[in-house]
Amino acid sequence: MGLRPLLSPINPKHEEPYLSLIHNGLPGRVSRKSVLVLGAGMSGLVAADLLVRAGHKVRVLEADSRVGGRLHTLRSPFSPGGYAEAGAMRIPAFHRLVTAYIERFGLKTRPFINYCPQGYIYVNGVRVRHHEYLANPDLLGYPVDKHERGLTAEQLLNRATNDMILKTLSNPLELWPELVREFGEHSIHSFLRGPGQLSEGAVEMIGVLLDLEASFSTSFLESIRESLDINSDNEYVEIVGGTDLLAQGFVPSLKDSLVLGARVVSVEQSPSGVTVLTEDEEGRPSGEYKADLAIVTLPFSVLRNVEFSPRLSHGKRQAIRELNYDPATKILLEFKSRFWERDGIRGGGSITDLPIRFSYYPSHGDSNVLLASYTWSNDALRWDNLPEKDRIRFALRDVARIHGQEVRDEFVGGVSFSWNQSIHSQGGFALFNPGQENALFEASHWMEDRLSFAGEHTTLTHAWIQGAVESGVRAAAEVHVGVR
Repeated sequence: MGLRPLLSPINPKHEEPYLSLIHNGLPGRVSRKSVLVLGAGMSGLVAADLLVRAGHKVRVLEADSRVGGRLHTLRSPFSPGGYAEAGAMRIPAFHRLVTAYIERFGLKTRPFINYCPQGYIYVNGVRVRHHEYLANPDLLGYPVDKHERGLTAEQLLNRATNDMILKTLSNPLELWPELVREFGEHSIHSFLRGPGQLSEGAVEMIGVLLDLEASFSTSFLESIRESLDINSDNEYVEIVGGTDLLAQGFVPSLKDSLVLGARVVSVEQSPSGVTVLTEDEEGRPSGEYKADLAIVTLPFSVLRNVEFSPRLSHGKRQAIRELNYDPATKILLEFKSRFWERDGIRGGGSITDLPIRFSYYPSHGDSNVLLASYTWSNDALRWDNLPEKDRIRFALRDVARIHGQEVRDEFVGGVSFSWNQSIHSQGGFALFNPGQENALFEASHWMEDRLSFAGEHTTLTHAWIQGAVESGVRAAAEVHVGVR
């Protein structure tokens, strides 16, 4: 049951074995074994569900008081009916593994509007609508070279990368490794300035308008994959009522298997099985759990503080120590009305070089909550250094700069959420630094005796629910095959 790592959306046909397992379950009759699943994020829930359906005895240990991990919908402190996403908020329509579970649980979706031509771009002290910028990118005043004038940031990026993307799409299984060998050591910035042959002004424009500036030091190959997932041509959906409903869909079948508030502190393997010790939120010992096998879905950022006996392999320990996790912070503001709609904006977002960087307007009519700021990397860390009240105050200030001071009269309240400061994630998502795909990827997902490893960080689809689902299916299949 060998499942290839997905280069979604580069090789969607290789999703078929995963989809078959999701729809039909794990194949064959096997002896019933006990399995511990460490973590009740999406990968852990998927793995546990598949194993329970196959007849195995499963226990899921989760440190938090809820399931879902980075599927986290905030309903407080907003007005009744209001909600917003602290974590995953949009699902590419071509992420079929996620769609399979949405359909299985009978969840409703609607379009997530990623782009609205009436949204604003506010950079270099210039405020224009998106459609005005598309008609004349030079309005923004970036010091690009003469031959780069009149091109949008996306067009400039495409000019630098299109040839290699089209070539790779023609034969991804053979050509992606070649791309890793040739460009795997490049950061985004070093590629754009080097092989990409773009001016510094063009690189700055790409960084600001495509939200890459704070991530310039990370792997160029990550940006290539991300550009396939987030671009103006793709369609997205959101789950009506909140993304966390997807995680809640697993609870009825796993309710007897879930242990919440159990933080894993040690994992011991022996010839006969696995023993896991947990503690409660106060740091007091809370349980000892034994099983034949275990699936570890905790982020490597969290796993650094878990003791393993015997020691894991050198490659796994290196991956746990070194794998880069990108901070991600959201600031959400509630208003008395949807003032942006009076300005012609329905869904989509605004872009700025102000600290808030990217704002997203709700695609649904359920609330007046604006994602005032969505930041990654160093941009997020700078927000994280501020107390909550200052995050909200400064975010409101920046929204007012874009939309006018009258928004202050509309303001009701706000909340922020930092994944870097969350004890259960300690980072927003895995994001390779230059060289890490070649050095760390294989070790991140290989088995260690009785332990299988899952989570978006063990895939090539970082930061997406799709990666979590993929890894959960793979880990369940590994365990299932291992107990024949």
